[in-house]
Amino acid sequence: MCKSVIAAALLSLVFLMSLGAQNLPSKWQFGVKAGFRMQMLPNGGGQGGDNYLIQREGMHGGIFATRQLNTKWSLRGEIEYGRSVNRNGEEFSRLTYVLAPRYKLNSWLTLEAGLEARQPGLTTSWVIAGPRPMERANANVFAGVALKLGTGELNLRYSPGYQANSPSSRGGWTHGFQIGISAPLFQSKQKIH
Repeated sequence: MCKSVIAAALLSLVFLMSLGAQNLPSKWQFGVKAGFRMQMLPNGGGQGGDNYLIQREGMHGGIFATRQLNTKWSLRGEIEYGRSVNRNGEEFSRLTYVLAPRYKLNSWLTLEAGLEARQPGLTTSWVIAGPRPMERANANVFAGVALKLGTGELNLRYSPGYQANSPSSRGGWTHGFQIGISAPLFQSKQKIH
């Protein structure tokens, strides 16, 4: 699964680069983002169970590149690093690659939906027990909104998914929530028609 996550990230990068190679008017924006993530995982409910526990809470930070395709549509790619803690106090880290088409409804509200591909890290307990991955690489869809805040944005996202059995939970549906702030650092000056 690790190879498929890396392949998805590289394919996303190639796709963004190919858009830039076209002779269409475009505007690029590059920046940083940070925020809070909460994930609800199955807690003993098993398949089809509805017994959930807020298992992981944590912070994330990363970079983004947005290509404005026209006055309404844009495409955003992100790479995030996140750390979270589960109910047992174990820390988790992961890289997340995001590709999201975005639609600007008005001057202050943008809708976005896309794909998140995650590459998990190791728990901090590896010092005692040796390295052991606590979750598999996976990919989820997400939907969200971006609210304009000055030159930046407030991002709110929801991502459902399915997690197979792991040492920290039984298999079942997961629910992820994310709130963050995006701040542009640089943007191209080309006009959009």
